[in-house]
Amino acid sequence: MIDSLRCDLGVPPRKASGSRFPLQILGGFVPQPPVGFPLQSLTRAFLLLSICLAGCDQNIPFEKSGWQKKFDGDYPNRDAMVRDLMDHHKLTGLTTRAITELLGEEDRVELVERPKAEGRNYMTYQVLEDFGWDIDPVHTKYLVLEFNQDSVVTKVDLLEWKKP
Repeated sequence: MIDSLRCDLGVPPRKASGSRFPLQILGGFVPQPPVGFPLQSLTRAFLLLSICLAGCDQNIPFEKSGWQKKFDGDYPNRDAMVRDLMDHHKLTGLTTRAITELLGEEDRVELVERPKAEGRNYMTYQVLEDFGWDIDPVHTKYLVLEFNQDSVVTKVDLLEWKKP
């Protein structure tokens, strides 16, 4: 076999120091990288895509039908729309009727932090309710609109709670 290598290459094979075998023969036992798309490039592409997606803004513009869309007891678009709603739509000064026309019927959640009192009431809209793997919520978010005795919105808040 060694003689055939010498003949095929025209050069005598080199021997590793302290070895009886030529390097060309030992080279066949060394694992070679797979042919095809390099794994390092795929890993880099995945890492870059992950960074881009994590840095993307999850907010979307408020849209009435998207806000009111309900699926399986949840409002899938509200969490992404609430920031735009609060920043770009003047809710303060609107009547409760105008709010109901814009956002739909309230979710009528009684907030422990804000008991309804004479002349100072509020409307609540569920923005997010995440149960995780529990039967009790682990993260909730509500849009709270306080209004005066004339049924005019005086304050807009976003109440968020996360289980410690």
